[in-house]
Amino acid sequence: MLPQLLRGVVRTYVLTGGIATVNITHNSDACLIMKKNQNGFITSPFYKTGLTRPFSHTDSIFIHSDGLYKYTFNIQDVDLSQNNSLRLSVIQNKSSVYDIVYNATNLPSLNESVSAVGTEWDIKYSGDYDNMKKGFYINYDVVKVNLAPSYLSNFVATVVSIWLFLCMMF
Repeated sequence: MLPQLLRGVVRTYVLTGGIATVNITHNSDACLIMKKNQNGFITSPFYKTGLTRPFSHTDSIFIHSDGLYKYTFNIQDVDLSQNNSLRLSVIQNKSSVYDIVYNATNLPSLNESVSAVGTEWDIKYSGDYDNMKKGFYINYDVVKVNLAPSYLSNFVATVVSIWLFLCMMF
């Protein structure tokens, strides 16, 4: 589902099934603020182009949401050679609930999903600017967390349990 932030080099993407809505805007906030369920991918600006962003040592993406969301992501590809690192954080109300740094000595498991619930997802890819040529590619799925059903189901289970207990007693 879009919005999808296409950063860096312009590429052609082919939709192989389903329906896509494409909105083109100069406002990057349209992609960086979650207001509904969304899935897609995120890449570094020059992923697999061999190009670098001059004099930039960090590529940061901060995705905020209007409430609690479950952020599920899996790293498909990342270049962690030559002192490059990838930091993934999920934050809830300014407190970190998930925070990990991958590098050459702490490699991620590719294609393995990780989930955390929060209000913000931060991605930071760092290294020497002339060595950040291959970048990263991450698939993600963001789903709004609805707390009401769990409270309701707990309430119903409690009422049924009390009713059964009372029926057994009398």
